[in-house]
Amino acid sequence: MNIQRFTPRGLEEDVLVRNVICLSALVCLLWEYTLTFQDEYKYIWKGSMNRVKALYLFTRYSTLAIHIANIGVTFGPLSKVPVPRGACMGWFLMLTVGACLLLACIDILIMLRVYLLYGRNWVIGVFLAGLLLAQGMLVATCTSRTLHIVPFSDTCDVMETPSEVVYIMAGVIATHFILLFLTIAKRRTAFGESPIVHMVVQDGARVVVLIVSMWVTIVPYSLFIQVSKPHLIFVWPIVLMSIAV
Repeated sequence: MNIQRFTPRGLEEDVLVRNVICLSALVCLLWEYTLTFQDEYKYIWKGSMNRVKALYLFTRYSTLAIHIANIGVTFGPLSKVPVPRGACMGWFLMLTVGACLLLACIDILIMLRVYLLYGRNWVIGVFLAGLLLAQGMLVATCTSRTLHIVPFSDTCDVMETPSEVVYIMAGVIATHFILLFLTIAKRRTAFGESPIVHMVVQDGARVVVLIVSMWVTIVPYSLFIQVSKPHLIFVWPIVLMSIAV
């Protein structure tokens, strides 16, 4: 164990590294928004608004709001060590809600595409809604059971990763593989002739690979070392998922 890490200087270095990582994530997000704003204006803002466009905009700009709020928190109250447990819990909950909200919005966008691919079939619609609801209930249940007992360090690192995250990981992976399977099955039915179906398959596969890769990397690693840093397990994954949209 590195004793220096728990000295005042070591804690200050941890805070500095965390703040730099959070700030770099916000800069990266703003840079991506700048590069894509022209296309966003042309295809989203300029045309007539619908529910899909509104959900897309909500997904992107709620993510930006979360990162701005995160900078305010990390450079503000969380920079004074030792950080009270209540402040750590509030920050952790904010990032958890932000990540879950973004993931839910991405899933809804994918599900809407799948629903349209199946000709607005009500059976598919009910199944997808149930799938989203089940995933949401799983995340809410596991979070409510573990948040109040999670131990935090003086810099808000999680000192013991709860085993319940395995259930959340399994639910997320299962959901995205089901969505990918439904999309690929429809592509086979259409013999791959529709460019829209081909685009949906490509986009869906890209998102599935990204999300599954993050979960199967972050969760096992966090369980192995037990210590989890919220600015690594939430902040940058949120940026990557937002860019994937």
